[in-house]
Amino acid sequence: MRFRRSVTQYVVGVLSLALLTLACFGLGLDLATAAFLYLLVVTLLSLRSTALGAAILSVAAAACLNFFFTPPALTFRIARPQDLVAAIAFLVTAVTVTRLVVSVRSRTEAALEAEAALRHAAAYFTEAQRVSRTGSFGWRTSDGTLAWSKETFRIFQYEPGEKSTVDLALRRCHPEDLARVKETLERAAREGSDLDYQHRIVMSDGATKHIHVVGHAEKRKSGFEFVGAVTDITAAETARSALQISEQQWRDVFENNPTMYFMVDGAGVVMAVNPFGAEQLGHTVAELIGQPVEGVFVEADRAAAKEKLAACLARLGQSLTWQLRKVRKDGSVLWVRETARAVLRAESPVVLIACEDITALKQAEEKLQQAQASLARVNRVMLVGEMTASIAHEVNQPLTGVVAHSETCLRWLDRQPPDIPEARRALQLVIRDSHRAADVIDRIRELVCRVPPHTVPLDVEEAIREVLALVQGEVERHAVRLVTNFALDLPIVPADRVQFQQVVLNLIVNAIEAMQQVHERQLIVSGRADAKEVLIEVRDSGPGLDPGSLSRLFGSFYTTKPTGMGMGLSISRSIVETHGGRIWAVPNEPCGATFSFTLPLEDITLTKPPDADAPGIFSRTDQI
Repeated sequence: MRFRRSVTQYVVGVLSLALLTLACFGLGLDLATAAFLYLLVVTLLSLRSTALGAAILSVAAAACLNFFFTPPALTFRIARPQDLVAAIAFLVTAVTVTRLVVSVRSRTEAALEAEAALRHAAAYFTEAQRVSRTGSFGWRTSDGTLAWSKETFRIFQYEPGEKSTVDLALRRCHPEDLARVKETLERAAREGSDLDYQHRIVMSDGATKHIHVVGHAEKRKSGFEFVGAVTDITAAETARSALQISEQQWRDVFENNPTMYFMVDGAGVVMAVNPFGAEQLGHTVAELIGQPVEGVFVEADRAAAKEKLAACLARLGQSLTWQLRKVRKDGSVLWVRETARAVLRAESPVVLIACEDITALKQAEEKLQQAQASLARVNRVMLVGEMTASIAHEVNQPLTGVVAHSETCLRWLDRQPPDIPEARRALQLVIRDSHRAADVIDRIRELVCRVPPHTVPLDVEEAIREVLALVQGEVERHAVRLVTNFALDLPIVPADRVQFQQVVLNLIVNAIEAMQQVHERQLIVSGRADAKEVLIEVRDSGPGLDPGSLSRLFGSFYTTKPTGMGMGLSISRSIVETHGGRIWAVPNEPCGATFSFTLPLEDITLTKPPDADAPGIFSRTDQI
């Protein structure tokens, strides 16, 4: 770009000199006049040319003047000495003048550029002051002269044309800050110390602003001169005040809330605990801070506490809840429900824990479980009482066999000679029937005795068939046609065997009693499973259910039997829900009802043994 401009300037210069030469030569001008015109043209061309270009044009003009106008014409030879002096004088004058013109022009352009840059910088500075809410000032202490920028006027809400003085600034000063500001300014004017202070100013409309004043002092003969800045920090002060209020509120919540709060670092060390939490554990705050948090837990629960904290740290931002036991300083134990969340604090993870004392709730739950266990045992005893005739029948059959086989054994022994092999076979049958009678008694004892709940991998089909064997006498006595239908892949479930059998026994006895009013009595017990749960159904052909009573069917003390207590189904629901299952009932079409309940598998992968001849494995559908 610069090269093209230089070439253009040279071309224009050459053409200008050529045109001037033709004009002068054509007009027959003398040497002096032509020299003046050449000097004028070279000077004008140097206004847009560089120093080198101007020098070249000067030499070219001198050459033209010598060739065309110095005798003899049309030759570069100079005949008279005075003409040589004139040519040299012209060349020196042209070079000097053009150089001065170029120099002046360069300085003028530089000055204009500097002025433009200064205006640009001033505009930037003014905009920067407006954006940053920072104004500038100058203060001369000798005569009190004070100079403000536009932004300073805006901050104090004065018109820019108004004369700025220290008194003008102090008029805006908040009454509570006035004395302090005056003292600061007087000391600075006296000692020449730099300014750095904050205070409030009150606007004409009553609004309050916070400003920060800084200034640097320079010593002069007549006193000090300060150059400084005024920053409107109202927004920052408002935010800081709001933050202080918020922090105080959260501090009040943390220190005075009747809930235990802990802050634990990634290594499990207590960083903070509120006074209530320390008091609940019999410690002071200082005694707990810096100690491993696992130390406040019962020893048996410490491993679980570590696992929970690790789970929180692995799931930043997610809330987790658990129940564990903590130990007080005096050794007493309390149950707590803890809700925790891990967050990042200064680039390091911490766990925030809120602890609720649920000792009383746990004690109440324990008493309720004891009451429910007692009530369930009463229900089982009542069920066994209702099946006295059936149980007697079940026990009588093997006992009759014992007597018959014993008499047979005696007859074989009375022979001469005694038939020992036959007597041995008779005794084996006695032993078999004795075991059958003992099994019946054992099943009754399990149902009636007070045993603590114990969850084990339970073969559902086997447990149900044991109940069916127990009620076989009732089924025959009431002429009920019993059908079982169990899926081939019925899995093992985690459950308490006695409680599970109590639920099944309740439903079967209720079904048998419900069918006493009908002639066609059929009871279907079935079981199937999916990927999540096992479903057990007890279906009868009785009169069915009133749709209006379905919502109350499993409630306490609700019964449709004249002599019922209304506890069987309520207890069954409690047992099923404790196992994580559901229980419900629906009426059948055209008659009867179906009671169903589920038990979750809970990732139990145990399954029945594949041996089809193993105990508890029956055909797919059996009719009794």
